[in-house]
Amino acid sequence: MLEADKLVLALVWEHDLNNLGLQTEINRLLGYFVLQVKGSTALGYQDINKASESFLKDLFQEVFDLPSLKDLNEEKPNFPGLDLGDDHTGVAFQVTSDNSLSKIQKTLKTVIDHGLHERFKVIKVFILTEKKGSYSQRAIDQVCGSGLNFDVSKNIIDYQDILRKCPKFNLQRQKRVLNILREHLDNGIVLTPPVVTEKKQDSDDFLTKIPQRWCHETTNDDTYVRRSAKTSQLVEWFNNKSTRAISITGIGGAGKTALLGYWLKHDNSRLEPRLDGLFYWSFYANKRVDDFLLELIRFLDQLEIDVNFKLETLSPIQSLEKFFHKLPPILLLLDGMEVLQECVSEGRSYGSFIDATLRDFLQMVIYAKRSWLCISTSRFPITDFNFVTGTESMCLTNLDPREGAEVLYNNGVLGACSERNEVSEYLEGHPLALRIFAASLPKERKTAPKRHLQDVFGRLDDENEFLNKLFRLLDFYSNTLSEIQESILEALALFRSPIPLTSIELIVPTINDDFPPEAEVLKLTLTTELGRLSSSGLAVRDSMVGGDVFACHPIVRDYFRDRLLNNTGGRAAIDILTSRPDELGFQGVSNLEPLLLATEALLYGGDIEAAIEIYVTRFKKGGAFLAGGLPKEGKRFYDLFEKCVSERPSFLEKAKFELGRGADRVNLDVFHFRNGAIYFDILLGELEDAETLLEIQKRESQGPRRSIIHNHTALLSYYRGDFGGVVTASNKTTNGCNEGGAVSVLIHAQANYLKFKAMLALGLESEAKKSAQEIKRFCSDISEPEGRILGCMASVWLGIEKRQVGDGKEARKVKSMARDINEQHLALEAKLLVARWYIVTLGPEKQSKKLLEEVYETAVQKSYPFFVIAAQNLKAYHSYAYDTPVADCNHPLKSVHA
Repeated sequence: MLEADKLVLALVWEHDLNNLGLQTEINRLLGYFVLQVKGSTALGYQDINKASESFLKDLFQEVFDLPSLKDLNEEKPNFPGLDLGDDHTGVAFQVTSDNSLSKIQKTLKTVIDHGLHERFKVIKVFILTEKKGSYSQRAIDQVCGSGLNFDVSKNIIDYQDILRKCPKFNLQRQKRVLNILREHLDNGIVLTPPVVTEKKQDSDDFLTKIPQRWCHETTNDDTYVRRSAKTSQLVEWFNNKSTRAISITGIGGAGKTALLGYWLKHDNSRLEPRLDGLFYWSFYANKRVDDFLLELIRFLDQLEIDVNFKLETLSPIQSLEKFFHKLPPILLLLDGMEVLQECVSEGRSYGSFIDATLRDFLQMVIYAKRSWLCISTSRFPITDFNFVTGTESMCLTNLDPREGAEVLYNNGVLGACSERNEVSEYLEGHPLALRIFAASLPKERKTAPKRHLQDVFGRLDDENEFLNKLFRLLDFYSNTLSEIQESILEALALFRSPIPLTSIELIVPTINDDFPPEAEVLKLTLTTELGRLSSSGLAVRDSMVGGDVFACHPIVRDYFRDRLLNNTGGRAAIDILTSRPDELGFQGVSNLEPLLLATEALLYGGDIEAAIEIYVTRFKKGGAFLAGGLPKEGKRFYDLFEKCVSERPSFLEKAKFELGRGADRVNLDVFHFRNGAIYFDILLGELEDAETLLEIQKRESQGPRRSIIHNHTALLSYYRGDFGGVVTASNKTTNGCNEGGAVSVLIHAQANYLKFKAMLALGLESEAKKSAQEIKRFCSDISEPEGRILGCMASVWLGIEKRQVGDGKEARKVKSMARDINEQHLALEAKLLVARWYIVTLGPEKQSKKLLEEVYETAVQKSYPFFVIAAQNLKAYHSYAYDTPVADCNHPLKSVHA
């Protein structure tokens, strides 16, 4: 190659590198600007539009080649309908953070009413955040008529349109664009809003005058249909100052979030003043309760209150409990509560909170003298609010035919109203089904919805169950999707919680090889297609601190997950979950979540061997749940396995799965996985569910393995306070162990320890002493620390009960051994026992208090309800013991059983 040719290639290469670097920096700064706008609007800071106009004027002059573009508000304050205009080219812009169709219609009507369309022939609406995937051209034409030509596909723009134009510019022009961005954004000239603001001070609506924090976005689109009767009922409850909690429940897709958002943002004029702030949180977007409480504290901290929350020494819930009496009353909006509720409808606990911290906080809100109001949405009834004075509940049924017909019309379905009514009635007024129907309607059938309904379902009869109707509709609609859109929905279907764009970028190329390899092109493609899917209702977009996250409706998730598992890209996507979990950007879940999702997908796809491999190698045969203190995740895993194996008995017949040898051999069959489900049900306090599964085990099991059933029965009886039942079941366990069989020595020791504690509770000290001796005999043959510690714990218990506490050698040994235990719940019990010993002996007060705090915090965080109660009781006993003189006849040293 000639030197001149090499030089030319080098210059071209350098130009390409410079070009790529400039584009990357432009993308970064514009992305930062959009994020800033979203944060501002979420906090109610509406003047971000005005604050952005100077920056956008300079940017648009360069990007759209409009050197004469000016700020029209300088010509006339509060210029009607428009913000920027260029008389030389006849182009004008409206700048807004509101991407709704109604906002655009209002802008165009104002322009026409003031005759500005004659001065500016081209009107563009720039959306500061992101425009919707589609807008109704028909609705716009009704406003514009023949006076103004406004094309929704060209005249509604956002930052992505600028990003598409910039790569076409030469290097110098790209640099000028970048300089404008740096000048305005890197130096912070675009106004950064305060955390809390007051809106529309001249309004008569009190909600617009109080500080607000919308941490996530509600479903608030142009197709929302008002439910006047429901809204009136909510207003009545709101205005009743004795109302402390309102729950809005209903099936997925019924419009709970949309109702809540529209009511409080746009239809709140009838609400009477009673609160000093508004705070909205979506647990569907982030289900970490501590994150929610911390964000709430940050919001409260910005109000004019004299409170130091002391988060350096107190947990969020402790801080709120301590200072709640000083806080102003707040309107608390909690969306998506179902992710933190018990969802097994057969049990008594159906609908109850599975997070003790959340339960404690909401009970404080409801019962406290400060009259807060909590409004929540959920797919399940909130049973913790049952029978509580001042709580109300509204169940959203599906839309009636008229409301459903209006939804169809708002989504572009035309034709006779009677036909839309008929479609709505056939689809049972389900909002999601109606939106999918509208999205699947070909252009040539827009005026003939009934004909399309017949094309999809054939003979129209109501004997089909609703889910069958919906899946059939999804079958039809999925055929209208592009391969890219289908791959995106399949990727979202792998996950239970919303995921960021970076996760989608990681998963989608493994499903579909046709995606562009270039990162920026891939990101732009995904962003565009996600916008389109969101507008149809199949995908859901939400905003979080780190950026937008995406998910799909649970029904849509089930449908597209099945499609994914039936194609070649499914296994590759699952491999990402198991091999690169840290790159997936999960929020509000444990670090085992990707592996749980992978197992779930494999089981539904019928790959039992791969699911077993994850169980053995990654979940350590269940040890990962015990060591990590993750009973909820353990219950979820074993329930899933037990259900799949029970429904498909042939599942495990492909191979004999065994672990270990001899007496320690474990058969990985339905009995094994059902035992795991029982154990975690008991730890979580789901005793009704545990008892149901135990009855099945008793009917279907025989031989030595029944000893495991008896041991679980003893544990269940212990937590129910049936100590006689504990003794009976423990004796059956030990008798079965003595008869031989594949039952470990550890189970024998555990059975004796349970019987020992039951004997103490029944006051049978001599019998308890015999059990303690039996425990020590077995413990000498046990290698696991979970077994060896039982003998020491029994000695400490006996010393406390007989008031022969000794020199504390055994208690110190228990405390030391607890550090090596892999089962967190047993470690918690050991710490409680040592704390009890400290209290009885009036040992180091700080150490006992520290142990109790550790147990309480862990039990609350990990959902061990029995340890939460035990720690709270001992904390109260602790204060009593150390504050009471030893001479007092009621002192713990003189009356241990107190």
